[in-house]
Amino acid sequence: MTPENEMKWDATEPTRGTFTFSAADQIVTHAQSKAMKIRGHTLVWHSQLPSWVSGLGAADLRTAMNNHITQVMQHYKGKIYAWDVVNEAFQDGSSGARRSSPFQDKLGDGFIEEAFRTARSVDPGAKLCYNDYNTDGVNAKSTAVYNMVKDFKSRGVPIDCVGFQSHFNSASPVPSDYQANLQRFADLGVDVQITELDIEGSGSAQATSYGNVVKACLAVTRCTGMTVWGHHRQVLLALQRHPAAVRLELRQEARLRRRPRRARRFGRRRGRWRRRQRRGRRWHRRHVHRHLRPDRRLERRVQRRGHREGGLLPHHRLERAGHLPRPAEGDRAVERQPELGRRRHRRHGAADLQRQPGGRRLDQFRFHRREERQLRPAGRRSLHGVL
Repeated sequence: MTPENEMKWDATEPTRGTFTFSAADQIVTHAQSKAMKIRGHTLVWHSQLPSWVSGLGAADLRTAMNNHITQVMQHYKGKIYAWDVVNEAFQDGSSGARRSSPFQDKLGDGFIEEAFRTARSVDPGAKLCYNDYNTDGVNAKSTAVYNMVKDFKSRGVPIDCVGFQSHFNSASPVPSDYQANLQRFADLGVDVQITELDIEGSGSAQATSYGNVVKACLAVTRCTGMTVWGHHRQVLLALQRHPAAVRLELRQEARLRRRPRRARRFGRRRGRWRRRQRRGRRWHRRHVHRHLRPDRRLERRVQRRGHREGGLLPHHRLERAGHLPRPAEGDRAVERQPELGRRRHRRHGAADLQRQPGGRRLDQFRFHRREERQLRPAGRRSLHGVL
């Protein structure tokens, strides 16, 4: 996540030496609660400066710049993974010259290097980036930035990445050498990041352009970040409506989408399936189970309990296997067994399960009747067959 305006100089230091971070703190707190990485934007920029900056002399401006970098980065130390230390320091056109600004006019070319060295001393763990626009293809402006980065790397100036804003429209489409340009910066030993991606238009042309940018980033090993500038919903809709375009397959995609409610985290479909399953069991007990004969009802209970207890076999298979003795000839009753603390169904009788150590088998049936024990009528089916 990148705050669009809340971390710029006029928002954080409206008067000299007085810092306010309330608006930016809200964004940082929200992003941390969603486990999102935060990109600081921006520390030194010619635009959105408070009015007091332009009235400073060279010495005061240098002091103010270094103090601003120190105070802002110190406030967010450990919370910001990357900073746009200097933003848009080169002018447009074919000259490749530096842009006129209070920093350039009063401090000269060295202000960029000084800003990066100050930033490194404040937060060594944050990535330090230079960010600019119209540097997406190989042209005079991007070459000037390339030469500056190459010089910084050769002299040990702490620069970790270069940000390509990547604002595209019909008049300025995605350049054909976009990937090659990213790669040549990566070859200098810095990360490359797409920092402010937005593409005007609609339909398949827009979706294809987004797809080309994503493919170019994925093809460059050191392309480590992509930020969609503005509202992201139009990007996802464009890619979803046109399957021919490459879908957004970066890790950031999941963070762009609305986080589900807590109730959804455990799977709405799974919960719905379980509710239907429970309702089905209740319906079966109410409309089918109650019409069964008491002995068959008992058998169903035994089988259900057996499955819950670890996959016990139905009684007829246990009889065949020799685990249950068949009732003696002429025996019309099942002898009552001692109470073992199992659940009892007094109305129709219930089966109690007793496990042998290390075994999974049904050993004894015990029946409990509300009325006195009596012989069963001849010919009536019992749990073990016809008696």
